[in-house]
Amino acid sequence: MKGNPNIKDTQFFNIYLILFDFMLAWSKAFSSALKVIVYSFGFWILGVALIVFGFSQITPLIYSTTDRYYLNVGIGALSILCGAIIASLGGFASFLKVLTDLIVGETIYRSNINTDNNMCTICGNKNPPTAIYCQSCGKKLNN
Repeated sequence: MKGNPNIKDTQFFNIYLILFDFMLAWSKAFSSALKVIVYSFGFWILGVALIVFGFSQITPLIYSTTDRYYLNVGIGALSILCGAIIASLGGFASFLKVLTDLIVGETIYRSNINTDNNMCTICGNKNPPTAIYCQSCGKKLNN
């Protein structure tokens, strides 16, 4: 490394990669948070729609005595119960889905980075498969 004029450029490049990775992580975090909000809102809308449907099945029966009374009350109560469960747990399910997608994506990304043995860990330069030393900064490669 003695007498290598590119050492400062290499250090700058490493700092740039760290900052870029940090900014990429924040952008992924914000886009994931937005997905959670959108999915949660969708589940909430579905839950409220089921609750409204359930009440629409029960409310007219208060003043009438039809032969389908128990069937409509059962359908209405089941719709209200399902709607309440979907509306309340939909946000948590959305969070778990987005978190799982984020973890799987990051794991695949990280595993693809670490499979290239001819990439220099200092400067990030891709070297030929037969190279022993990095062609850019001179560091010994982990072949």
